[in-house]
Amino acid sequence: MSANGFGLGRSSYAGDIDNLLAEVTRVAPIEKLALHCHDTYGQALANIYRGLQLGITTFDSSVAGLGKADPPDRI
Repeated sequence: MSANGFGLGRSSYAGDIDNLLAEVTRVAPIEKLALHCHDTYGQALANIYRGLQLGITTFDSSVAGLGKADPPDRI
């Protein structure tokens, strides 16, 4: 078996995406990464936009709360 990409999930604040991607891109090329950004803190669009700026072109999504994450007080 082999992988042709990596999916990264993140629910924390804007700006943390830079730290996450800085670490991950030390071992994996940015063009092999995908982001899945929960809107737990109202930052999903900001994190997606930042991912686009840094070269991410693949994003996961959900509809109507399917795949919902734990509330912020449980993270």
